[in-house]
Amino acid sequence: MTTRNLFGYSLVVVSFVVWGAIPALPFLDIPLTEAAVAATAMLVTSYAMFYLGIFLLGRQVWDKAKALWRAILRKRA
Repeated sequence: MTTRNLFGYSLVVVSFVVWGAIPALPFLDIPLTEAAVAATAMLVTSYAMFYLGIFLLGRQVWDKAKALWRAILRKRA
């Protein structure tokens, strides 16, 4: 595995961790406005890291991710 692939996969994984931490913000002892700003910043950061990671991994990984997502959605329907 190349350094580029390792960095790309790391970005994708960390983006999911950041995205998954957003629902925990209301339970922290911070004011509502700061929680809203933090949630927005975390969401934007998460999406940026995800797409940068996919960009680094290449078109094949993006196509596999889309196929997996479509398969999941078909099972739900």
